[in-house]
Amino acid sequence: SDEDISEYARKVAHTVYHPAGTCRMGATDDEAAVVDPQLRIRGLQGIRIADASVFPTMPAVNPMIGVLMVGEKCAELLAEQARGTAPAAGTSTSTGGDAR
Repeated sequence: SDEDISEYARKVAHTVYHPAGTCRMGATDDEAAVVDPQLRIRGLQGIRIADASVFPTMPAVNPMIGVLMVGEKCAELLAEQARGTAPAAGTSTSTGGDAR
């Protein structure tokens, strides 16, 4: 029965893997990407994703440092938005130097 399957899954299902890449980040022309370079979900306003789900590919090492970097970048983007210096929707952020 469905209940038996559900009970079995809860008892034995677990993962030692790090789920990632379920909300891929990418360029505007990347049809597989649902998150833009500013960590915004395409087609929605007022929501960003800041975890391993935005990774376009899974790193070969523990993703903790990458997740921390994504979180730091999201905090930076939110601070820029609060100051009114964030890039307009649909534009990408600079990867080099401080633009201020």
